[in-house]
Amino acid sequence: MKRSVSIEFRKFCLAKHLVLRTSKKLRRLFLYLCFSSFSDEDTSQLVIPFRVLHKEIAPDERERDFNATKLLVELRDQALPLLAWTDWSRTGRGWHGMARRILNDGFDAETRERRDAELVLRPDANRFVGMVDFDTGEGFRSHRRDKLTPEAWAKHRALLDVAALHPTQAKLVDYLDALDGGRLFLPRLLQNKDQIEAAIATIEKPKVVNIQRRILAAIQEQPQVFYRPSPGGRTCRLNACGDTVIHLKKNVRKAFCAGWTECDLRSSQFAILAATLDAPVSKALIARGESLWRSLYLHTHHAESNPPDAIKKILKEAVYSVAYGKTAANLRRFLRRHDLGRLLDHPVFQELLQLRTEWFARIDAAGGAEDVWGTWHAIRPQRECSRDQRPRLARHIAATVIQSWEMEIIAPIFDVARTHGGTYQFGIVLFQHDGATISFRARGKRKEKAMSLLREAVDARARELGVHTSLEFEDLETTPVPAAPHREERDEATIPSPEGDLQLDEFLYPMDCDICGEATAHKLWSPDELPGYEGDDLVTVAEIRPALPRVEQGGLSL
Repeated sequence: MKRSVSIEFRKFCLAKHLVLRTSKKLRRLFLYLCFSSFSDEDTSQLVIPFRVLHKEIAPDERERDFNATKLLVELRDQALPLLAWTDWSRTGRGWHGMARRILNDGFDAETRERRDAELVLRPDANRFVGMVDFDTGEGFRSHRRDKLTPEAWAKHRALLDVAALHPTQAKLVDYLDALDGGRLFLPRLLQNKDQIEAAIATIEKPKVVNIQRRILAAIQEQPQVFYRPSPGGRTCRLNACGDTVIHLKKNVRKAFCAGWTECDLRSSQFAILAATLDAPVSKALIARGESLWRSLYLHTHHAESNPPDAIKKILKEAVYSVAYGKTAANLRRFLRRHDLGRLLDHPVFQELLQLRTEWFARIDAAGGAEDVWGTWHAIRPQRECSRDQRPRLARHIAATVIQSWEMEIIAPIFDVARTHGGTYQFGIVLFQHDGATISFRARGKRKEKAMSLLREAVDARARELGVHTSLEFEDLETTPVPAAPHREERDEATIPSPEGDLQLDEFLYPMDCDICGEATAHKLWSPDELPGYEGDDLVTVAEIRPALPRVEQGGLSL
């Protein structure tokens, strides 16, 4: 969550609401209402989970002594008379226990206008000039990776130690923790700012737009991504914590990552479920190389074509629901809400739901099941749960098993990146359960070879597990952006790069190499971009330095 604000905004808020001057708890609650992105998926209303609120507002206070409702009432009575919220509820996904939704944040038009002005992107070296911590009023400094507080890293590592990671999970975390979020995401935010704004402009709901801007503002403030397993080991997945690029809506995320490449497993949940259940109809469809989405769309709309994105999104949600244990009744209600109830009559759905029921019965009878690594996951019925625990039923165990298969199949891309990333100039920059975002600094043959190595490694592991899936790639293309105006007060030089002519400034990002984090000379260039070089392949400047004219960039000799 964003915590830095302009001095003017802090002065305005404290002058308008005097209680914020004296009450640290109310000041932190006010900040949460201003900048938190924790929202309900259906309504886009801000969510205030009890535990999250306790951690943000009074981390030193015992949870049993913390009264969130009292604080909300106090803030409403003394500062925001229109503040309104719902009763406590457990229904939201990922709400971490009991939570309320904010029906009205209580801000007047002037406060909202000033708050929104704080969300304007300034991804440059001066983004923290004149900025202070809203809570303490202290000046705010750039949070690059090397400036993240030791306490933040210590907390992250402590949570991982408690989680008792499996070696595959630990391998992924070690790789991802070594990435420098500042060097990866801040230059990308700067280069793709116009593309990001264009993507946001396509979003129709103002509340969703505001949530996207809150996430982007938080990324600009602290770009490092921390990956952790779920508390209590409810799932084998590694989740990105807090506000990250991964939590942006799909079109905004792709605009942010333009210039990189996304890869994911083809229909992985369907393929894993079909293999786990030994489902003959589903396995035959996969073996024929047919598109599941075309088959489902033909059944529901009688059209032999790829489904539109809006329909495909619903079809995917339905398949994921079967794989991850949604009850048949809830699945039926979901499909009827979208006028797709007939999807349940498709032979694949009939088969999977029947075999899944039998699988759940076997898990119930055994009292649990093993994941792909042989770790036992025991059922925990409601009657055995403590106040802070949630039940783990057969459907929850089955979802955990499938997710472990998913991770084991995608994990080889990290081995390939470690072994060949330097040679072929690529690296994984984001991880998303059944896929990843990759920065390929090389183009042409080197990129093709790297993609081939990644695909072969994944395909081999999938075959070992008896799952028919493969790795697919999508290049996220950039759109032309007008060159930045030259600033006379700084010593800058424009030099060609594989991604177009970029204005490079040593005060901004002097070592803008996504993979190695070293000097600019390590970047790959094509022959036509290097005057005086007559080779055929992509090279680094360092490899052919003697053959090139001398170029000075911000004091760095290339």
